[in-house]
Amino acid sequence: MFLNKKSKGFTVLEMAAVFFFMSLILLAVMVNYRKDKSSLALWRSANSFAQSIRSIQTMAGKENLNCKVDGAYVEGYSHSYGVYIDTSNDESYLIFADCNGDNLYGEGDQIVSEVIIETEVKISDFTPKEDNKIHIVFVPPKPEVFINASSTEAEITFYAWQSPTETRTIKVNKIGRIEFTQVE
Repeated sequence: MFLNKKSKGFTVLEMAAVFFFMSLILLAVMVNYRKDKSSLALWRSANSFAQSIRSIQTMAGKENLNCKVDGAYVEGYSHSYGVYIDTSNDESYLIFADCNGDNLYGEGDQIVSEVIIETEVKISDFTPKEDNKIHIVFVPPKPEVFINASSTEAEITFYAWQSPTETRTIKVNKIGRIEFTQVE
């Protein structure tokens, strides 16, 4: 092999080719990063919802929150806990204490917390719908499950807005079993 003593570097064409290939690799990584970020947010939000349901089941087995009954706080009052979702708000859901005992979220109930869903994720659908709302309530001491007061199963579907075909569905049945499914 002959060495040319005048050649001590790369040509502009070689540098442009390397820069072009590095740009392609970086672009591929960035596209996948955004998709993976959205998928992870979907996974976290659906798991957070399932964990909220588990927490509600646990809370329903205890008497740990004093509710207002007829305008006054009553200690040791045995009440239900539930989750409430409204189609007008696809960015959060409520965990509540059912202080009035009607197995639905409404007047007289106390909000325990509002859970904000990650910005990349929305609630796309749920069944059953009663006035475009769903109430899943756990009544102590077993706890017994009420879904919109009379249904046997609830199904809540989350989706990543970056990838609407990728969904996670949480099913809760009348005995409190939580099932988690995913579609990609």
